[in-house]
Amino acid sequence: MFRKYGVRVMQETDGDDGGAADAGGLGGDIGGTNDEVPGATVDENVDLSNVPAWAQKLNVDADILSDPSLKAINDIDSLTKSYVHAQRKIGQKGVILPNENSTKEEWDTFYQKAGVPLEQQDYISKVELPSQEDGSAFDEGFNEQFLNKAHELRIRPDQASQMYRFFNEQAQSKTEVFTQEMETQRQEGLNKLRDTLGEDAYNVQITKAGQLIKEELGQEFHGYLQETGLGKDPKLVEAFMNLATKFYKEEPVPRDGSRTAMTKDQMQEEINLAMGNFDDPYHRPEHPDHKRRVNEIQKFFAKMEGGR
Repeated sequence: MFRKYGVRVMQETDGDDGGAADAGGLGGDIGGTNDEVPGATVDENVDLSNVPAWAQKLNVDADILSDPSLKAINDIDSLTKSYVHAQRKIGQKGVILPNENSTKEEWDTFYQKAGVPLEQQDYISKVELPSQEDGSAFDEGFNEQFLNKAHELRIRPDQASQMYRFFNEQAQSKTEVFTQEMETQRQEGLNKLRDTLGEDAYNVQITKAGQLIKEELGQEFHGYLQETGLGKDPKLVEAFMNLATKFYKEEPVPRDGSRTAMTKDQMQEEINLAMGNFDDPYHRPEHPDHKRRVNEIQKFFAKMEGGR
């Protein structure tokens, strides 16, 4: 007698007693046909060559025995260990990992057992977001959208909290870098403008520009420029300087050596005038204005070379 996929088949015998065996056989609990075996699956065409020897003795369906996963199991002991390990991995809660064919309800059940509250209010209460007092870079509108999307994607509350902190830190870092870069660019622009005009002329003109803003545009606008940093924008500063120069009538430049508000262009013009005109007091030691003129031109040279 032998088994084929859990089906016991009586081997035919010769002799007069064959009919008796067919009628009852070993007490009559097993009939002479395969259909009489309870729960057995009959398939005479199943190939046992790829089924492990220990598995051929099992009383299970053909599709189970032919499953490729059985090839990796050498014996009953290995099968038992694999089963126990699988049960431990599944866990005490009996979590079954869904797949692409799973329903939304099955996925919701999985996420819920993984620690994601299905109710939005329960979810929001478990996510930790920094408050505005903590220096959050995001407003309430962003926070609400973030929580809704995180809940929609079934991200665990602790993971959502960590993601938000990461976004927040990155945003603050980028903002600080951008602010510092803008401040550096503005300062470089102002330094260039100061070098072009000269220290004295720059100070005089920027004072006039501030006076113009306060008198004509108001103290509130002047404060706005300071608060927003626009008051340090080189192009805006230069524009107000030029406007103030045209708006206010300039006083005559004294000839006593106190030309403290001359620009570099004006100083260069005076130098060229003195160097190119031999009648200028600069070239005439006997002239009563010679000493003052020499000192003045020397100061101009010093300021041009020094840059300020």
